[in-house]
Amino acid sequence: MSHPAKFFAALLCLVAVSGGARAEEPAAAAPAGAQSTAAASGAGLKLFALRAGVTSLSQGSIEFGEGSSYSITGKVGWTPIYTLSDAFEARGELGASFPKTPADEFFIVANAEASASYRLSSWMRVEAGGGIQFWSDNEAMHPVATAGFVFPMSDKLMGVVDRVFVDYSMVFTGVFETHQFQLGVAI
Repeated sequence: MSHPAKFFAALLCLVAVSGGARAEEPAAAAPAGAQSTAAASGAGLKLFALRAGVTSLSQGSIEFGEGSSYSITGKVGWTPIYTLSDAFEARGELGASFPKTPADEFFIVANAEASASYRLSSWMRVEAGGGIQFWSDNEAMHPVATAGFVFPMSDKLMGVVDRVFVDYSMVFTGVFETHQFQLGVAI
């Protein structure tokens, strides 16, 4: 395993062990009579909420331009979310997936991505972003662009599921078109 893959694997293990904290609410308000510097200057600085303990699990496939495809037997990712306003969120992702080739061999795809989402309704958000993927089979880094739909749960589904998502990613390998499709949940 190369150095970038080892780094991503170690980082994922660290995140899994630490579990991350989940802070749904902004920081507590100042005591009565106190005024923040931002409020006093009229800057209107809004604190945002961070949900750092969110993990995604998904299943999908990789389609290559020449007609072959790999199945993704599983993907796991740490996906902290920054709520910027009622309508906008920013999300990061550190993850890994385990595609299976037609010869039944597995390899690791480690990814780091950032995305932004916009709330279309109370039950649906549209999301777009990009980042980088490291493929262990050819030991190369590839840029990736991702777009999809997110279906947030107002109450956690089965007490666990935070959201359901459907994503499409275009990976720029420089050799052929690579399309990734995912269906997953975040917990």
